[in-house]
Amino acid sequence: MLVMRLEREALESRGVLKFSGDAAVQRRESSKALASRFPGALKELDQLSSTKLEQRLQELEQLTSNDADLPQWASVCWDYHTLLRQALAAKLWLHDQQAAAMDDLALQNAWQVADRTFYCAQDWPDAYRGARLLELISHPPGGRLSQLVWEVLRERFGMPEHELRMIVFGTDHD
Repeated sequence: MLVMRLEREALESRGVLKFSGDAAVQRRESSKALASRFPGALKELDQLSSTKLEQRLQELEQLTSNDADLPQWASVCWDYHTLLRQALAAKLWLHDQQAAAMDDLALQNAWQVADRTFYCAQDWPDAYRGARLLELISHPPGGRLSQLVWEVLRERFGMPEHELRMIVFGTDHD
């Protein structure tokens, strides 16, 4: 992500605001791969400066392998991307399962079997697991899966949403 941001800043400093040709294709592929692995990362790329990204990278590189040493911003970012990736995959799974045509019991059984494939129930708080998570993914708060993720993060970290957004994106709005 840092390399992508540095490349962008270098081009912008020369007045190049848009990729074209093979460079555009390569950039789209890189962006798509990043977004697939870390949903929301493209917004981070847009919002955070290379200086901030580099600072974060250096902070992580100085850590030991102990997760307990992670700075809070890293935990928030990791959980944001993990939960959003899982929620998006679950939404796609629901569509692929043709969930509307399944009875509740069959859907809940399939959901339990799916645990640890594209989502991990243990990543979600107890109050959000099982049929409740399935319902929240089907009908997320405000119609947005990201809002569901922000709710979980608010509870997990005991912070208001605008502070969490500042941590992840450097801004407190969509």
